[in-house]
Amino acid sequence: MKLKGSKMEIKWTNVLITSLIFHILALSAFGADKYIKREVRGAWMATVYCIDWPSETGTTVAIRNKQKKEMTGYLDILQASNMNAVYFQVRPMADALYKSQYEPWSSYVSGTRGRNPGYDPLAFVVEECHKRGMECHAWVNPYRWATTVTGWNTSQDRFLKSHDMLISYTNSSGTTTTILNPALEATRERIVNVCRDIIENYDVDGIIFDDYFYPSGMPANETAEDYKDYQAAETTLSFADWRRENVNCMVADVYEMIQEEDPSIKFGISPAGAACTDAAVAAKHGIDKCPVASDWQYNGIFSDPVAWLEAGTIDYISPQLYWKTDHATNPFGPMTKWWSYVAKHFNRHHYASHSLTFLQSSNTTTDWVEVGKQVLYSRRYTENKAPGSIYYSACDIDGKKVSGLDEWLKKNRYQHPALTPAIDWKDVFPHQRVGHLVLDGTTLTWDEELNVRYTVYAIPDDVANETACSSTMGGILADYLIGTVYTNSFAVPEEFLSGYHFAVCILDRMGNEYEPRFTNDIEKEHAPKPILIWPDDKAVFRPGVELVWKASKDADGYTVEVSRNRRFTDLVLTATSGWYAAPDHFILITPDETWEEGTYYWRVTASATDCEASLSEPKSFTVSYSAPEGGTGMAELAMSSPEIEVTLDGSKVCLNQIADDISVYNMLGMLIAHHRGVDSVDMSNTRGGIYIIKVMAGGRSVVKKVKL
Repeated sequence: MKLKGSKMEIKWTNVLITSLIFHILALSAFGADKYIKREVRGAWMATVYCIDWPSETGTTVAIRNKQKKEMTGYLDILQASNMNAVYFQVRPMADALYKSQYEPWSSYVSGTRGRNPGYDPLAFVVEECHKRGMECHAWVNPYRWATTVTGWNTSQDRFLKSHDMLISYTNSSGTTTTILNPALEATRERIVNVCRDIIENYDVDGIIFDDYFYPSGMPANETAEDYKDYQAAETTLSFADWRRENVNCMVADVYEMIQEEDPSIKFGISPAGAACTDAAVAAKHGIDKCPVASDWQYNGIFSDPVAWLEAGTIDYISPQLYWKTDHATNPFGPMTKWWSYVAKHFNRHHYASHSLTFLQSSNTTTDWVEVGKQVLYSRRYTENKAPGSIYYSACDIDGKKVSGLDEWLKKNRYQHPALTPAIDWKDVFPHQRVGHLVLDGTTLTWDEELNVRYTVYAIPDDVANETACSSTMGGILADYLIGTVYTNSFAVPEEFLSGYHFAVCILDRMGNEYEPRFTNDIEKEHAPKPILIWPDDKAVFRPGVELVWKASKDADGYTVEVSRNRRFTDLVLTATSGWYAAPDHFILITPDETWEEGTYYWRVTASATDCEASLSEPKSFTVSYSAPEGGTGMAELAMSSPEIEVTLDGSKVCLNQIADDISVYNMLGMLIAHHRGVDSVDMSNTRGGIYIIKVMAGGRSVVKKVKL
C-alpha cells in the first residue's frame, strides 16, 4: 500500500529497555519504606465439612442470611487485620459452591448434595472481598470425589460412575478415598472445564489447588485399580513416574487454559510442605535438595511440585509448611528458605501456607509470637521481594474456633496495608495515569479503566510528591498506602481529610502498579487519542512494514513505538518524524533492517500544546520472511467511507455498517471472538466484564470498550 504525500525527515532511535510500569521505576532516592509494600496476607476459607464456613447449612431465607452474615463477619475481621487475599473453597468434593455447568450443588452449603442453596456463594464472596479491596481466589480440589464407601448419587455423580471415571483406595485404617481417575483424558478435560467455568462466570483473582492428588498410600503395583490404565498406556515410565506425569499434564492443561482465557488470573497450588529431600529427585530438576524434612508426597500421593515450577505451569507455590520454627525435623525457617530459593530459581513466587490449628489447644501470646516468627522468616528469605503467608484457616484467626491472633498480627506484623506481589513476568499492555482525579467532599473519584484495580495513597501536605515516590519497591512509599479498590471511587477516612493530598495509581489484575495521579497536580486536558489504522492485529508482513494511523488537526506531534513485547519495554524503534502526511492519516515506512521474524506491538503517542500526551490502543503484527509479497495488507484505504459507530444493545454489539473485520478482546489483549461481514456480535454467552471491540470497515478502524 502506497499513498502520496509530502515526505518528512526520518529520525530513528534504538532504545534500550524502558517502561511505563511504575512498580519498577527508580529505587529509593530519599528513603525507604517503613512498612512492607508487597506481601501476600491470606486466609484459607475451608468449606469441606464446614470447617470454617458455613456454621449452618440449609436453604431457608433465615439460614441464607446467617451464612452471609457469618461470611461478612470473617471478611470484616480479615480486612481490619490488613489481610489482602481470601482462598475460598468452591469445589471440595467434586461439587460446587457456585452455579456450575458440571458439578452438583455442595451439601456443605445447602445440606443436601445437588440442592440449590437459593443464592450463589462464590458470587457473594467475590463481591464482598472486592468491596474490601481483597483478592478472592477460588480454591478447587481437582480430583477428590468422596471419602466414604457409599459416595454420592446425584445425576452428575452417576455420570462419573457409569463412565468409569472413578478409582478408589482403602487404607489400612479402613478409610476409602475415591477420586477422578488422573489417567483419563476425560478427567483432565473435566477439571479444565470446571476451572474455565469459574473464570468465565466469576470475577475471581485466581484459581488454587490444594494437596490432594492420588490417595495417600495407594500402591504402585498390579493390585491398584489404575494398573490396567498404566498397562494400556504402553509407556516406558515407571508406574510411579507415570502417575506423577498424569498430575503434571492436568496442571499444565489448566494453566494453558487460563493463559488463553485470561492470564491475569493467577494459578497456584498448595502442595505438601516437603519436597526434593532426595538428592536424585532434586538433581533431576537442577536444584539443591531440601536440607531438612522427608518428602512423602513424591511416592505417597505422586505429587512432584517442583516439576510444575520447572515447567512454568503455575504462577506461585504455597507449600503447606505446617511446622513450628523449632520443629525437630521440619523447622519452618529452613523450609521456607529452601522454597524461596526454588521459586526464584524458576522465576515464580513462593507464599508459605501456615497451620494455625495448634492454637485450638494453646492460644497464648507465646503462640502468636511463634506465628510472627514464621512471617519474619518468609520476609527474610524471599529472593524476589515476594513474601507471603496464607493461614490455615480462617476459623483460627478470629473465627468460630480461636480468636486473638488477628489483633496481634495487626499490631506486630501487619500494621499497614500491603499489595500482593506483582506477577511481573507476563506480557501485558501498560496503562497511563488515571484521568480526572477529584476529591468531592469525602470521596475520591476518577475515570474508570477496564479490568483493573486502583491503589490510593494519602500523602502529608508537607511531603513533596517526588519524595513520596521513593519506595524501595518502586512507586510511592508503602507508608502512605491507605487502600486498594476495584471501582473508580474511594471513601477517604476522616483522619486523612485534613493535612493530606492524595494519589491514585492503576493496579492491574496481575499486581503491576502504574504511574500516580496526584490531587495537588494541575491536570491538563489530554491530546486527541490516536487511532491506529494499519497494521491491525494478526497482520503478517515481510520486512518493510508500513504503519498507518489517523491524523488529528489538534495534535502537534506524534511518537511511534514498536516493541517486541506488550509492555513496550523491548523497543526496536522509536520515531518522532519521518512519516508521509496524507489528508487525514499518516504513513510511516520502516527500514527493512529494523526487522527480524517475530511478533511486534505498536502504538502512537499524540502530543499537543498545554495537553497531556495520549496513547493509542496498541496493535500487533507479525514479520515473516515467508509472508506473501505485500503482506496481508488492505486493498485500499477508503477514507471517504462513513465513520464507524459501535453501540451496545443489551448483550449485543451493534455496528452502523457491515464490518470487514470485527475482533473482541479481553483486557489483556487475548482474542475471544472474531467475525467478518457482520453488523452485530451476540455476546450473551460471554462472561460479564469489560471488552475491547476492534472494527475494520471501509478502510477505517475504530476501537471501542464495552462493559457487559
